[in-house]
Amino acid sequence: MNVVLDLCRKANVTDPRDKVYGILGLLPPNIAVSISPNYELSYQQVFYQFARTMIRQEKGLEAILSWCTFKELSSLPSWIPDWTIYFSRNHIQWLRKRKAAGSAAAQWIHLRFS
Repeated sequence: MNVVLDLCRKANVTDPRDKVYGILGLLPPNIAVSISPNYELSYQQVFYQFARTMIRQEKGLEAILSWCTFKELSSLPSWIPDWTIYFSRNHIQWLRKRKAAGSAAAQWIHLRFS
């Protein structure tokens, strides 16, 4: 799956939301069914929804590590990959499995600040 995500991150599209919507048929069913194309959402909202779904369904961060960008380059929070920023190098070759939390699955907590 990381190879598909890395290649799609580099794809040229006229609408950034298509970087997510265009690969739904290539993703595992448990992820694809959680996302419905909605062009009324901003690309930031679509990227947020996709990152949240990946973390919840994969129970970890490994699936999004290969295409995260540096926060200084993006208006998105650092944990949400910004697929509008093009990187010429392939991140897949640098991705290694790490188990900082051992075998513990990631848990999702959403904080809201007002």
